[in-house]
Amino acid sequence: MPGTVVHAKVVVADDVVSLGTVNLDAWALYRDSEIAIVARSAETAAVLEERLFEPDVARATPGRPPATEDEQRQSRLWNRLAYFL
Repeated sequence: MPGTVVHAKVVVADDVVSLGTVNLDAWALYRDSEIAIVARSAETAAVLEERLFEPDVARATPGRPPATEDEQRQSRLWNRLAYFL
């Protein structure tokens, strides 16, 4: 649905789709109760690509490096804080 935010993890690789709540890290894989489904279907992969990925890519804007000294300082700070998040 347009405007809806889904907090799911979706991977499409060739004709295989993985869809679920699983974070791909050691904590989630070995300690948490997570769920995922794997579908081996070219049709499902095509539908997800068309309905999920293509609209996101169309709305995306290119990233840019920090331009000003203040932006660079802020970027370095967030980079260091990211470890704790």
